Amino acid sequence: MAKMIDKKPSWKGEGLLWDSLNYNLPSDNVVYNQREINGREYDFCVMVENLGILVIEVKGWDPDKVTVNGVDNIEVEGYDEPQASPKKQARAYRFAILNKISAKYNVSPLVLDMVCYPFITEEQYKTINLNIVSEPEYTLFKEDIENGEKLNAKIQGIFNLNKFIPHFEFTYDLMLRIRRSLEPSLKEVHTSVVAHPYSKLRAFPEEVSHDFAKLIVEEYFDGIKQVIFVSSKKDYDLILSLLNSGLKEHNIDFVNNEVRVGYEKGIATNNSGDSLSVFNFSIYIVPSLASIFLQNVEVIEGKTDEDTCKGLSELSLITPFNLQQYEIEHATTEQDILVDAGAGTGKTFSMVSRVAFLCNRASDAISNLSDEIAMVTFTNDAAINMKKRLKQMFINYFVLTGRERFLKYVEDVDRSSISTIHKFAIGIMRGESLYTGVGTNFRISSDEYERGKAYDIFLGEFLDEMESDNSNFVNELPVPIYELKKKLMSIANKLLDKSINFESIKPADMGVVVDNNIPYFNDLLTKVVFPAEATYLEAMKHSNSIDLKDCLVELGRILSNGCESIEDLRIKYLFIDEFQDTDDVQIEIFRKLQKCINADCKMFVVGDLKQSIYRFRGAKMNAFQRLQNGRESDWAHFKLNRNYRTDRRLLDIFAGIFRNMGSSGVLPYNEKIDQLKSDVITDANVNELYVTLPCHGKDTEQILELLIETITAEKNRIEETIKENNLSREERTIAVLVRSNWQVESVVKAAEKKGINVEVSSGGDLYQLPSTLDLYKLLLAITHNTSPVYLVNFIESNYTNLKLNYQALRCLSEEEKLDEITKVLDQFFEKRMGKNWSSILDGIYSQPVLFALKQLFDELQPWQNYSVVPDRQRLYIANYEYLLEQMIKYSRIDALTLNQIIQFLSINILTGQQQLSRTTDTEDDGVHVICTTVHKSKGLEYGTVILPYTYEDISDTKKVKLEASFNDDKLAYTVLFENDIREHNSNFDDSKEVDEQVAEEARILYVALTRTIRNCIWIQNLDSNPYISWSTLMEG
Repeated sequence: MAKMIDKKPSWKGEGLLWDSLNYNLPSDNVVYNQREINGREYDFCVMVENLGILVIEVKGWDPDKVTVNGVDNIEVEGYDEPQASPKKQARAYRFAILNKISAKYNVSPLVLDMVCYPFITEEQYKTINLNIVSEPEYTLFKEDIENGEKLNAKIQGIFNLNKFIPHFEFTYDLMLRIRRSLEPSLKEVHTSVVAHPYSKLRAFPEEVSHDFAKLIVEEYFDGIKQVIFVSSKKDYDLILSLLNSGLKEHNIDFVNNEVRVGYEKGIATNNSGDSLSVFNFSIYIVPSLASIFLQNVEVIEGKTDEDTCKGLSELSLITPFNLQQYEIEHATTEQDILVDAGAGTGKTFSMVSRVAFLCNRASDAISNLSDEIAMVTFTNDAAINMKKRLKQMFINYFVLTGRERFLKYVEDVDRSSISTIHKFAIGIMRGESLYTGVGTNFRISSDEYERGKAYDIFLGEFLDEMESDNSNFVNELPVPIYELKKKLMSIANKLLDKSINFESIKPADMGVVVDNNIPYFNDLLTKVVFPAEATYLEAMKHSNSIDLKDCLVELGRILSNGCESIEDLRIKYLFIDEFQDTDDVQIEIFRKLQKCINADCKMFVVGDLKQSIYRFRGAKMNAFQRLQNGRESDWAHFKLNRNYRTDRRLLDIFAGIFRNMGSSGVLPYNEKIDQLKSDVITDANVNELYVTLPCHGKDTEQILELLIETITAEKNRIEETIKENNLSREERTIAVLVRSNWQVESVVKAAEKKGINVEVSSGGDLYQLPSTLDLYKLLLAITHNTSPVYLVNFIESNYTNLKLNYQALRCLSEEEKLDEITKVLDQFFEKRMGKNWSSILDGIYSQPVLFALKQLFDELQPWQNYSVVPDRQRLYIANYEYLLEQMIKYSRIDALTLNQIIQFLSINILTGQQQLSRTTDTEDDGVHVICTTVHKSKGLEYGTVILPYTYEDISDTKKVKLEASFNDDKLAYTVLFENDIREHNSNFDDSKEVDEQVAEEARILYVALTRTIRNCIWIQNLDSNPYISWSTLMEG
């Protein structure tokens, strides 16, 4: 009997065929009926393993009531209109199914079609001329469905007729992948396949026999992960010797943590250590093993009893074996999972290992990674890194086992949804055009000009309305109109950064104005900001576009307004990284999405509240509670606190700092469960680990001077160390971590004066680099060549080294300013290129755009004005070239236009898109000095961390120039204008803001300190006496 997935149809003819297929087809045939494809239902779809897919269109016509006048002109009694060809109908379904499979799985199996007449015999079919509609080989007659042998012969026959058509083999694996997309709860496994477990953990308190050791190695090369504890060096050497022989036999070897083809050195059999860990193979010597386990122990796929778990806990304390990661890796798939992962504890490794388990476990393993797993990361860099790690893991499996399914997984990674939450949302929205109001091919765009025009319209109407009551209203405004507009747009940006839907804010949620400098400020929000944003959003939709800032709000609308199920989304496991940085709207989206996904989706959430440093984007300390929504007992909770990054002696020092911060309530730190443990010991002396440098810093130049001296001394020390020890790039890096971009600029300029190259391209900042911004200014000057503003911006870029007399320009009319600036540009280009500005413009518009831009770049050499340090100049050039590569990917090189390039740069620059920048390979074995903000350093690690600006008062809310949030149905805002006029509403709590600001600064300090590998240095300003600062927190 066939596997009938859907209920028997109520129509008599279709019911007869359903019964026939059910009773007569083999048990490995799978039958679906009345499923939708492209908005219409096919009658039957039969999947036949190793052959293909068959679509059957059923017509329950009475032969006495059919008159065939033509292929698409079939009169049937009871129908008002002539019927079209059922064969063509079946053919349309056939190609719809084939196209869907091809697009989704990148393969084209054999898909065929037939017609079935349950009440018409073959003789009647010929008599009434239905043979002009379909050939008899492609038609099932009454006698076929009444006779099982004839039915099977007819179906087998059409596959034989078409087997010469080029197609992808319809293997069990492909069939299972397609079935899982149609049956989310499918858990069957192929009975002919021997299911290997994902992993085996064994402890041998007794001597290991040669045969058992051989079995362990054989299982390893069969793809089973091995964790082994032995009690003697003899057993350890025996297993490693057999592993080495296996590597040689398979002609593979380990390079770092990669498995590569080509045996070279293998594993040193004279290894003097007591543990070894390579890809999926770990072995530990534990002389006291017999006191922990009385007999040999075997754990398959992490399933342990209480006694075994207790023993593994002991082993985790005395060996490098990490029971925390092991338990997360093998955790249940029946619950959502929450992992509290401390800094440097290997959360990425845990996520990759978890995917390995889900793809390789003995039962219900994932067959289609791109459909069944999605990962949401905080940055593009993290997504890129995750894909890289997953690919390498599957490549390791393939090289180790030779199984081709792992190559399919490698391909699946590229097709998988592993991205930032914005890209994840966009992918979902493209399939839900019914709710978005735009097409599936909508563009992600940003048009600040159009948005500004909407604000101009509504602000103008507001001012007209106010002037109707007070003719002098505009003159009485306490702030300039242009700045008012700017601040209103900034408030909107703050709310959009937190994914706030303006439609959800009601007048009653807005409190009352407190300062009364601008008593009508709430009216400005309701009458200007909200309608301007709605108008801009509607205009974007009319142009088939969505602003990136609005995509999460839009997805929230979709999930809240009747979208109960997303049919094409069949994610079984949703991974979310850095969850502490999500806002309330994003959390709500994840919760609703889990219900809408057309599968039993389980979440795997990783985060650390101590590293929650994106409050300005709406992140809150109750993120985990909000996600669990009172269902904490339904979740499986895990903790990671074994650190693989920092010297354990330094972690002990940090623990004291964090304990004090925790006891004072500024850091969510419980020493008993949050203290980071480590086995790392570096070459640092005890007095080098944590150094305080006191300095009289009334003048910040003194602090910068001490900083440069410290960098120089550390650089010299590392250079000496490199002569004797091989250090990684991270260990050779000195990182100066600061809070603000202006501090980065100060450090870079101070270092440049002393001839020290300080890199600033650390992280996903390609679109914020000077090389990118300079090009953007050039392009805007070209396309807005009659605007003094754009021309001045270009002159101020690194493309020129010109100085303008702004005092003189201020007295001129707009036309006179343009003439004067054009003269300056004419003189500059005449000197540098022998052409005036007008000729430069003509050349750009008459040549291929990239050629013209590269020519300007080579002639003007902006890197020379950017820096006198050769390494920084090389970095500028490298990232300019990398930017061009990114733009070429954006569009065909032969069709790229100036407007396309400007649009590309505008979106990426204005929305702060993260893209890993390029680093130079010069002196890659030497010491690297970088300066970056703590936010950009997150997820990274450095040999030496230096904190120069530790003395600022972190309780000072006066530096908060603008903030807006919407929580618990309350809109809170504060705005400080350039003339020191401030306005805030009653929902904005100054004292609460102080507490939250101090707490976030404590978390930022936590992140900064835990980036350290070897040693941490901070500068103490003796002339500063703040109420609370990083300095006071570190002093304890």
